[in-house]
Amino acid sequence: MHLTILYLFTSLLGLIVVLITIVFRKNIYVNNYLSAYFLLGSLRFLMFALTNTVIVKEPNQADYAFTTLAWPLLFLYFKSLSKNKYSINIKSDLKHLVLPVFLFILVCFKSFLRDDVVLVLSNAGVIVVTIYTLGYCFWSYKLLKNKLWKKKSTFKPSEKKDIAVRKWSKFLFFLFTLILLRFLVNPIFNQEFKFLSNNNSNFLAFGALLWIVVYVKLLTSPEFLFGYEVFQDKINKYKIDFIVFDNQWNKTILHEITNKKDLVLSEYINDSFIEYIEQIEHIANHKKLFLQQGVNVEDVAKELKISKTHVVFLFKYYSKINFNEYKSNVRVKKAIKLIQDGYLVSNTMESLAVAVGFSTYSAFYKNFKGISGISPMEYYQNLTAELA
Repeated sequence: MHLTILYLFTSLLGLIVVLITIVFRKNIYVNNYLSAYFLLGSLRFLMFALTNTVIVKEPNQADYAFTTLAWPLLFLYFKSLSKNKYSINIKSDLKHLVLPVFLFILVCFKSFLRDDVVLVLSNAGVIVVTIYTLGYCFWSYKLLKNKLWKKKSTFKPSEKKDIAVRKWSKFLFFLFTLILLRFLVNPIFNQEFKFLSNNNSNFLAFGALLWIVVYVKLLTSPEFLFGYEVFQDKINKYKIDFIVFDNQWNKTILHEITNKKDLVLSEYINDSFIEYIEQIEHIANHKKLFLQQGVNVEDVAKELKISKTHVVFLFKYYSKINFNEYKSNVRVKKAIKLIQDGYLVSNTMESLAVAVGFSTYSAFYKNFKGISGISPMEYYQNLTAELA
């Protein structure tokens, strides 16, 4: 009874995932191939849950379908993931499904064959399926290793996305490989052409738990479950924040205070320095003060309604860069946000430079490249190509 509940829960969880992926169809991270894989796995556990009922006597058909099609579908999924494409190339992909589908059809019609023929075909089929399953597992590993796992992003704002995709693909590959190994430790050379014996409840329960891990991971990873738009929102947030502020401030004083005036001032500031930094960050993120040409420390102090010496102290002892560098970071951050929002569709680079507070394009270019690692035009071209 407990196993039946486990299989039913695994199946229903999988069907929920499949339903969501159908609703969000154009999703390169959980595309049609992975959806088909999840559907076969879910139906398989549903059949095991309903075994020996009026509805299902033996879960053979679902078991055969999953056994023959599982790793070819996974390989095609990893292939599309490595190319960062949702569309399916039927001509090149269909060849990977011909043999699995043929074997599945052959098994489905075994009742029309003589018993001695069924025995020979079953044993031969198990050998064939074992070989090509291991082959697709190996090809998937090589593909992922060369196309995703060794890939280094040259486009800084995409780096976080690439890291997430690498972690996601490693998680799926190694967990599905573990599921495959679980199949292979079962007695597979038998007359029923099964990778998993219905009588071996321990192995089946272990497999159900592994599937639950996959589904829970998906359901708690909306950037992969719902697809590009949700994930792009996270990327855009990272694109805004990756330059400024993460490593800007230190939690403790960076170097020893020897100046007597600063020592006195530290007694007033040290207990509230986090609040001051948060206020400066708020101005940088939500106001245009740093985008004004000629803005200086005194202007920031006036905005915060504190003494100029307090601001000087904060940048001197708690900031890893000076005030002018911080100001440049804020401006480049704003320039990136404007580019993402389509500012250059109807405006020039020169006007963008002025809009974020630089007096000349050359100053804008120098600061932009120094902070982001690429020129403004390179950033714009990379972003355009990525969104194409």
